[in-house]
Amino acid sequence: MVFPKKSKLSSKIISEEYQTIISKLEDHGIVPPTKTKFSYSVLNTPTTHTTPNIHQLYDPANNIKLESAENLNCKINQISIDELFNKYEKNGFIYPEKMKKLKPYFEQIKHNWKKMLLKNDSLLSIYTYENPITNHWASVSSWKENQSLWCCQHLSSNGNPIGSRSVLLAMQKGFIDKAPTHNYNYIQNWFRPTNKYAKKVFGSLQNTVKQNISCIFEHCYLAINPASQLQTSKNITIKNYHVNHHEELIHFLTLNRHKMFVEAGQFDSNDINLENINESYKSIGLFKRRHILLAFSKSQLIGVAIAYRSPIGLNFSLLENRCELIINNNLNSDTCQKICSNLLNQVKTYYSNFEAPYIPVITDNHNATLLTIMGHNIIRKYNQSIWSKDGYIDWYKNVDKIFSRVCEREKKKHLVHEIR
Repeated sequence: MVFPKKSKLSSKIISEEYQTIISKLEDHGIVPPTKTKFSYSVLNTPTTHTTPNIHQLYDPANNIKLESAENLNCKINQISIDELFNKYEKNGFIYPEKMKKLKPYFEQIKHNWKKMLLKNDSLLSIYTYENPITNHWASVSSWKENQSLWCCQHLSSNGNPIGSRSVLLAMQKGFIDKAPTHNYNYIQNWFRPTNKYAKKVFGSLQNTVKQNISCIFEHCYLAINPASQLQTSKNITIKNYHVNHHEELIHFLTLNRHKMFVEAGQFDSNDINLENINESYKSIGLFKRRHILLAFSKSQLIGVAIAYRSPIGLNFSLLENRCELIINNNLNSDTCQKICSNLLNQVKTYYSNFEAPYIPVITDNHNATLLTIMGHNIIRKYNQSIWSKDGYIDWYKNVDKIFSRVCEREKKKHLVHEIR
């Protein structure tokens, strides 16, 4: 067991606490191993003596302790958006260059976040960790992309790994708890591979979670001027998605992306334009839609543009309003270039009322290179990771392992000792 050095809890209380938890485990049909180590931290918790819920401590099916938000000293949606954004600026998450880009619509972004909080945690969840003694703070947010997919973003802290660990594990525990009853089946995250910290955490996904229930894509992010002239080809026909294209689209996306991409994005459902989730957003005066354009050469599907339209600024790189270009990987560069031009020329109509003066375009390295030849610039690289509920426990364990060593070092700094 773990207590601060100044703890006055007696060995008798410790023993009674342990026996209480053992009894509760047995009441639930769980027989603890005879050499089980029970570890319970009362660091930064109230002095009142409470017994943790066993479901916050032990998952018998996976032989792992799952810590709740409360045990991790995390709060959910208990911070105002104004305070959260002030923390982002203070901690350098919204750095001067980014603020300069966001400034024209920064107030609109805050307004959108405030509206999202009106739905409690059914559309937006903000996990925060704060230690008033050490002045450490961290947060991570997630919002609902469709009926079964959540986007986890904006991991921010003032430098202490314990806070980052706490909010990540607390959020994942929340998804684990809600997956069976609330359809929280998939998580998506965008991270910059040049960010060593993000790459270590999110880039290690497939080292732990099986590749049939997780995937990572390497993308380039470009800002396309909607007024730019795009040379089109008459040999390529662009069509709006229709239900008759359903099977063909799924086959194309599976081949050129991943089965997980299809399932998590609900491309295999009858709600491909996201009308169901749009109803939830409409209830608070916002919207969420998806438009799909298909490129054909004769009768063959050779390219797809997926235009997402959402309240601006859920992601500070505006990825919630991205246009994804997916082109047949087996075509030559000249044909790919024509497909990109034709699709982008048609997709402009969906961004006519977009607040930013550009269209955020995501595509692979090959197509991005072709777009630079056409005069468009690559802003940065982004990786997209997706994992399903079948991998939630494994990802939880992976995050816990990544932070375990550095957190132990931090605990020693604050004179925490172990009583076994």
